[in-house]
Amino acid sequence: MKKLFALLLALCLLGSFAMAETTEVTEVNWADVEGAASEVGGQFVTVEALSMAFWLPEGFVQSELTEDQEAMGFFAIFNAEDNSGRIGMQFIEADGADVMDVIGEIEGASDAEPMLVNGLSCVNFDMKDMDATCLAFGTQNGNILVITCAPMSNADFAAKAMLVVASIQSAE
Repeated sequence: MKKLFALLLALCLLGSFAMAETTEVTEVNWADVEGAASEVGGQFVTVEALSMAFWLPEGFVQSELTEDQEAMGFFAIFNAEDNSGRIGMQFIEADGADVMDVIGEIEGASDAEPMLVNGLSCVNFDMKDMDATCLAFGTQNGNILVITCAPMSNADFAAKAMLVVASIQSAE
């Protein structure tokens, strides 16, 4: 079943990446992966302060933040109960700067590409030293919301992370 799920997800993503070559912006939509997500199981979580929602796979729980994590701007971290992966959400101060410019200043950030996730503009980038992929969204407050998924070297978690990425949407 996992192989079938991985194949379905790969096909969905290949379709999105093929579109990206012609339009230069990768577009991802929840409708394209909703069936695959139902095979995994999970539920939508709303981030009230941002009016955003995202799908959280079964077996993930919100963790208590450390002082260091809070100091780095994290406001939520979800860990897999089996420690196979984690999803972190943080704000980065940007003073209204362009998202791509801010990512260019992050030490270790690479492979930045513009994306459109369920109609929301963002930038996808990797943090290879952290074995992570990230999405960065500009906010109305002039800051940047960064959603980080790690470790991407874990194939099972990476498949779930792609579903999480494809699920991010306005909570309205």
